[in-house]
Amino acid sequence: MRVAVDEYSFVYVKLALLKSLLMTPEDKQKIKTFDNLDSLGTFTKRFFPNFSPKENNIIEYERSLWNIYFDIIEKIIVASPESIQIFLKSLLIRYEIWNIKQAVYGIIEKTPLDTVLDQIYFKPGILLERDVFISNLIKAKNIKGIYTAIKHTPYEKIIKKSLQEFEKSSENFYFENELDKYNFTNMIDKIEFLPNREKKLITPYINSQIDYYNLNLIYRALYNGISVESIKPYIIFRSYLFSTSQINQLCSSRSLGEFLSYLANFLKSEKEFDFLSELLEKPDPEIWAKLSTYFLNQFLTYFKEGIISDIQISSLALIFQIILLKEMEIKDIRAQVVKLSIL
Repeated sequence: MRVAVDEYSFVYVKLALLKSLLMTPEDKQKIKTFDNLDSLGTFTKRFFPNFSPKENNIIEYERSLWNIYFDIIEKIIVASPESIQIFLKSLLIRYEIWNIKQAVYGIIEKTPLDTVLDQIYFKPGILLERDVFISNLIKAKNIKGIYTAIKHTPYEKIIKKSLQEFEKSSENFYFENELDKYNFTNMIDKIEFLPNREKKLITPYINSQIDYYNLNLIYRALYNGISVESIKPYIIFRSYLFSTSQINQLCSSRSLGEFLSYLANFLKSEKEFDFLSELLEKPDPEIWAKLSTYFLNQFLTYFKEGIISDIQISSLALIFQIILLKEMEIKDIRAQVVKLSIL
């Protein structure tokens, strides 16, 4: 136990500098007041060291921000005890999946390589020790080349199966959902590597993200007139909010209205999420898109409460605060860049 405490004390000291890069609520509000990209960029540099987009456009802004974000993640992983490094690396899987999707769609649609590379972030692959895989995948010329590139990777069976379905139907539904599900099942597997105290803190957060994944999957299916039965194989029966029977009831929804009615009733019984039941009375895609942020905000509060605990839990809670808040800051900055680009 003494060794564990010493390790986390070291982490907490290392995180102090990264914590100083977090925006205050007032800073986040200020983002919305900038009326040009130059002034927004100058402001952004205060919180994202070495922020330097090659051009003042959305692609370069995003590229610079995400690259700095991955550098921050790397610093957190390196400073963390070995006992949690495996799990922290699992949080990068969704960015590796992003890269895979961009590369595969680029190959299928014969997109120019330069355009594909603009959408690829190599740092997650480097941290996961699979950068050669992504490089080989980008170079593939056709689906046969994709099959060669994915050999001996965790994605081999998933991508091969889903691309075979794509070749039959020209539908990317299976490809998207197989990969998205793997992001969470891999995270669930990696939770088992955590010591018990860390596992107890992190598991509710992961389960809440699975809740949003499941809800979003059902919502998108019903909104687009797709049978929920067809997407049920991609539902993960693990949850922070719902019992297995409640998940099955949500999956039995025959219409969007029925699904939202079930969901609102379930949420009313969960005190901390009760406010969402009112939000769902007049749902539309724009409101639904905000649900992810609501779930994240709920667990930011949860992790902030963890900081008043002992050094182990407070260090871990601070790690997640930094990871989640920096991601949300990027989304806020991006939204303002889009707004200014339209003007």
